[in-house]
Amino acid sequence: MKVRRYFAANMRSALEMVRNEQGPDVLILSNRKVEDGVELVTAEGAIDDELVQKFADHAKAEVRDRIAAREPEASEVAELSEDPVPTPKPVALVSEMIQAEDGAKLWSDGPTVKLMQRELSDLRGLLEQQMCGLAWSEFGGKHPTRARLLRVLSRAGIVPTLGRELIAALPDNVQFEHGWRLVLGAFESRLEVLDDPILKFGGRVSLCGPSGVGKTLLACKLAAQYAIDHGPDRVALISTDDQRLGAQQQLKVFGGLLGIAVHATRNLDELTACLDRLQDKGLVLIDTAGVSVDDIRLREMITKLAVLDEPAKNYLVVGATTDYLSLNKVLAATADLALDGCVLTKLDEAAVLGPALSAIIEANLPVAYLCAGQQVPDDLEAPLARNLVGRTIALAGETPSPEDPAQLERAFVA
Repeated sequence: MKVRRYFAANMRSALEMVRNEQGPDVLILSNRKVEDGVELVTAEGAIDDELVQKFADHAKAEVRDRIAAREPEASEVAELSEDPVPTPKPVALVSEMIQAEDGAKLWSDGPTVKLMQRELSDLRGLLEQQMCGLAWSEFGGKHPTRARLLRVLSRAGIVPTLGRELIAALPDNVQFEHGWRLVLGAFESRLEVLDDPILKFGGRVSLCGPSGVGKTLLACKLAAQYAIDHGPDRVALISTDDQRLGAQQQLKVFGGLLGIAVHATRNLDELTACLDRLQDKGLVLIDTAGVSVDDIRLREMITKLAVLDEPAKNYLVVGATTDYLSLNKVLAATADLALDGCVLTKLDEAAVLGPALSAIIEANLPVAYLCAGQQVPDDLEAPLARNLVGRTIALAGETPSPEDPAQLERAFVA
């Protein structure tokens, strides 16, 4: 156990010297004031109990001397009795010392600090909740029609933060019916859609997204529709999905039925080489593996496809049945990728569309196609914003989302 002494003008400077030379986790055996400042004694290496006891006894004697100079408290007398006491541990770690500017020292107990942090965090959460509740109540009192519209949007699955944006521009004294029409118009204007970009213009198109959202089925529908309009020799399918059992075989069976060429690749080099061989095709659809959207392989592929001599268009495939938080996580992970839009699948399975559309609108990602059903090449359509908003409201009438007052209150956190 190696012992070192440090002298400095104050405790802050002494601790900084120790931290710089020996790190934040070195043991401090003692500290005391000296004529020109303070003295720290540190130890590193294996703990020597005899040496630690020596410093502890010395510190105890100093305390006795100080107390002897004044009338001792009962607690101090008991504490300094001659009863056997266990060998004390080293005084502290540098990382556990909290010093004041004037050199006075305080000691922090790790579990106690963590408990205080948790209690403060709970207190902050309670205060925020109460403030949000007060803000929501005040908003409802001043703007009852807007508050009512916000509750209706919430029952349609629209997240309150987006709903608050949709009602922000309403006139102060607007009537509910007129306000509802204005809100639907604002909702429609926020929903960006594309006009059949793949089937109209062809090119190289990759379909990416999480597993189970219907990428392979979507690729089959797009390929079949393009083959009907332009001929099967003008379209090709590429599968990069070597993870899911039977994924490539599914495409090959489909391609064989319609006479569409199907190719399988295992890595990025094979994919780019395959694209070079298919330059005569009007439409090349790339069905990617269903991996996490922040998977490094998928990100490398999208980045590579976007900078080819003939860049590919990249579309994120998302399921309408996905909840808002999960979809928001996917969209946040792809915010920095070169995406041209998204395709919303499984509309026939969704009980509510508000959560999915809320996440898509907040991500500023245009919707390219809607997919609802298993029929090939049917159950695929280019979206119209008005129809999609109408479908959202119709579903809300059939299966309204339960109203969550706490969620509405959280929309007023700012």
